[in-house]
Amino acid sequence: MVFATPESFPVFRINRLILIDSYKPGTLQEVRLDGPTNLNGVNGAGKTTLLRLIPLFFGESPSRLVPKSRVNESFVQHYLPHDSSYLIFEYRRSKQTCLAVMYAATNEGGLCYRFVDKAFALDDFLVTDGEGGEMPISCRDLARHLGKKGVYCSPQLDRPPRLSHRHSKSAPCQRVGDAPVDCPL
Repeated sequence: MVFATPESFPVFRINRLILIDSYKPGTLQEVRLDGPTNLNGVNGAGKTTLLRLIPLFFGESPSRLVPKSRVNESFVQHYLPHDSSYLIFEYRRSKQTCLAVMYAATNEGGLCYRFVDKAFALDDFLVTDGEGGEMPISCRDLARHLGKKGVYCSPQLDRPPRLSHRHSKSAPCQRVGDAPVDCPL
């Protein structure tokens, strides 16, 4: 009989959650999750709203995070109301810091997913507007924008990838599109 040890599993650790132009339009919100975290604020400030997002990284269905009976909007309408709205999980996989980027599908009201092979940098998600200011980039232009900067961005996925925690030293990385989701250490 073989027992799994913690060393035999790939490590997926969320470093931080970043919301751009989300349920508080025109703002960037960041919650660091790589150490002790204290969320405080007055009633209605958004503490519970942020905490509800964490299970999304691990594959929870968005419809279970914001039940329609409690909110008049769908998950996408609430968290991703604009084509420049993003939910970004910065995470570590083995020894690499990556991003899982989620945004609204442009035609179906669902979620789209991309993986980016680098840590979060705000300028990767901003463009200059016509007046010399900065604004969040449209999700339609994100892959092209990152590609111009030499940053790898996976093809768009229309369903959440399954982050597998199985380990096999002989197995190659399994991919969904170009996004590695089951990689041995």
